[in-house]
Parts: sequence; C-alpha cells; structure tokens
Amino acid sequence: MIDNKSKFTHLHSQGLSEIVFEIAKIMGLDDETSNKLKIAGYLHDLGKMVVPNEILNKEGKLTKEEFYIIKSHPYYTKLILDQIPVFKGEISNWAGNHHERVDRSGYPEKLGKDELSLLDRVVGICDVYQSLIEDRPYRKGLGQKEALNIISDMVKNGLFLKEEFELLKRAVV
Repeated sequence: MIDNKSKFTHLHSQGLSEIVFEIAKIMGLDDETSNKLKIAGYLHDLGKMVVPNEILNKEGKLTKEEFYIIKSHPYYTKLILDQIPVFKGEISNWAGNHHERVDRSGYPEKLGKDELSLLDRVVGICDVYQSLIEDRPYRKGLGQKEALNIISDMVKNGLFLKEEFELLKRAVV
C-alpha cells in the first residue's frame, strides 16, 4: 500500500522484505519466524499512510515540522499492526522498531540495545541499506559498497551492532 502511495518508495518494502528473509535463512530460522520477518519487512512503513504525499515526495530539505511528521510513521505502523491479532507482537515490533537504534538515538520510542531484539535490529539495518541503494527525491541511490561503508560507520558510531551488520553483508554481497 505505501509503495503505491509514493513513487520514491516504490518497491522499497519488497526489497527490504527480501533482504530480511535472506537473513532469516542465513540464521537458520524456522519457516514460521522467517515468514513473519518477511511480513514485517513488507509492512514496516505502513504508518506512512498518515503522512501527506507532499511531505513523502518533497524534493528539498524537510522542515522541522515535516520531519516530526515523518518520524511518527513507525508509531503508527505499530499502532495499526497491534489492532490485528495475527500481527500483534513479533511482527508489530519488528516492523514498528525499524528506526530505533541501540544507542537510543532512534525513534519513536528511543529504545536501546536492551529493549531491541536481534530481529528488530536486522529490520532496522536492512531498512537503512535498502533506503541508501534506492533513488530518493533528494538523491540518486548509492552503490552497494558505498551503502555498506556508510552502515559500517553507523556501527562504529554505536547505532547498530556488528552482529546485524555481518548478517546484512552476508545477505547482500
């Protein structure tokens, strides 16, 4: 649904879903967990349905107010998914926590390492990677090596852990 709302995120959720599913296979997760993870990848940006298109598709720098609105989408993702019994719990958390960071600098809840599961962090790091390699209104997509270098710096700065970064590299290289 969200990929159809904004041309700049077209296929974003599909790409993220494929990467997290590949990581699930690398980790040797059972089919049920792997499929739930894939669903979380597809649904992670569902909350963007409440974000106006003029903000989603803006080519220039976002204002503070616009960025605040964008930052609310993971909250709405989790809120929506928690209303559906089959999605409440793991899928809702994996999808809704994709902008949280282990150093508590993420959003919307400022969760840290102790509150984030490995699979929360996997969805988050895959979202960053998928976003970096895609064209956006404000820039062209980056190459795989450049994207991984940026994420490596994020690991060095304490935003992600080496564990999920190594899984990402195995899935995309």
